Amino acid sequence: MLTLNGGEVLVNEHKRNKMINLKQCSRCKKTKSLYQFHKNKSKKDGYNHYCKECVKEYKKKNKKYYLDYAKQYKKNNKEKITIYNRKYKKINKEKIKKQNKQYRLNNQEKCRELRISYKETKNKKRKEHRHNDKLFRFQERISNSLRKQFNNLGLKKTLPSLEFMGITLEEFNNHLVQFLNKPCVDCGNIIINEYNSEIDHIIPLWICLYESEVRALNQLDNLRLVCKKCNGEKHKMFTDEWFPILEKRRTGNKIK
Repeated sequence: MLTLNGGEVLVNEHKRNKMINLKQCSRCKKTKSLYQFHKNKSKKDGYNHYCKECVKEYKKKNKKYYLDYAKQYKKNNKEKITIYNRKYKKINKEKIKKQNKQYRLNNQEKCRELRISYKETKNKKRKEHRHNDKLFRFQERISNSLRKQFNNLGLKKTLPSLEFMGITLEEFNNHLVQFLNKPCVDCGNIIINEYNSEIDHIIPLWICLYESEVRALNQLDNLRLVCKKCNGEKHKMFTDEWFPILEKRRTGNKIK
């Protein structure tokens, strides 16, 4: 009971607690500071009904349920989560950068061990992937080629390579398979397989000045498999420069 201007005013517990920044937990029934409650915009006062301690205890007792729920939610909302994460990172770019920098300074030894572990795991997975998928090497080649071209143009590669090219993995693999176990389309001397061939851009990438041109020259109709020797000798040549050299090689004439 409070007295204001000589008159008695009844103030209930909820209003009194609100005035002095206190709140009663609906679970443990203890009155605590608002700092001990998680924020929740859906609630009238903007805070969760349960205090942080009770929430922590409840989640600990039901850990398996929360792990299974989180796993299922991520599986069902993969695209939604990806879009949200990209948007959040874009809006909070400086904040995240500062937090990451501070974390690395405070955990230098741990970060070093994680980098080593990550590199070893990544190399092991790639080795297994190359062994199980003979065309995986070409996916790496096209990714490295795109990354190099973006760097040359002063641009940043933000999309996975095949997504940037506008094709699926199946379309990419099917296109390359048609060149395998056949003579090299240039010299005709070598039977092409997954290990003695390279991806050749019919119109070379070095002429690109814009991102749209990089995308256009990485369409399937500009890609083919040739033997490593032909790919190395052709290098940055156009077809009208390369074909006369091929013709001389076929006829046995030395290239001057």
